[in-house]
Amino acid sequence: AHGRMCSVVGQPRSGTLGPEGRAWLARLEAAATCLTGRGDAEKWAAAAEAFGYGAVYEQAICRWHEAEALLAADKDANAALEAAHAVALRLGAVPLRDAVRDLAHRARVELPGVAPAAPVRAVTDPLTDRERDVLERVALGRTNRQVGEELYISEKTVSVHLSRVMAKLGASRRAEAVAIAYDRGLLTAPTAEHA
Repeated sequence: AHGRMCSVVGQPRSGTLGPEGRAWLARLEAAATCLTGRGDAEKWAAAAEAFGYGAVYEQAICRWHEAEALLAADKDANAALEAAHAVALRLGAVPLRDAVRDLAHRARVELPGVAPAAPVRAVTDPLTDRERDVLERVALGRTNRQVGEELYISEKTVSVHLSRVMAKLGASRRAEAVAIAYDRGLLTAPTAEHA
């Protein structure tokens, strides 16, 4: 509300809000949609377009958030992810690059020029990559709903993966499956990125 008020009441030297001001206002409007949910992909796309006057880093940030919103709505986010990744690479923006890659990995989207991460697996590892993704998050104390949101899958699908993991490991509860996985070297200690 304050940002909207400033855009109306503020007195730019030119008398009207310029492209940069309009772009930041569009980004503010897009960010506001995240207060009540996962964000509005169309508003993030509009914000990215508004930064088209030359603020490529801000465009990439908006494309990254657009991809998050698209994935949360079960829509194709490849174009937004690829656009954000290309800019991050060109600018050497490592934190943005890593954030885009993490989002792409969780959504199972392959980015051009990025080799899929080779999973570190024990020799007798019975788990699929997706089952491991689920179990890693369960080990961090996430609920099925939280795991689903992080991996862009339904809560029911998380439950199915957990049932398969427990059957494969001979566990009767989630906590027991996590303990067995640690004992067998199927899971490693949590990293800062997952904590």
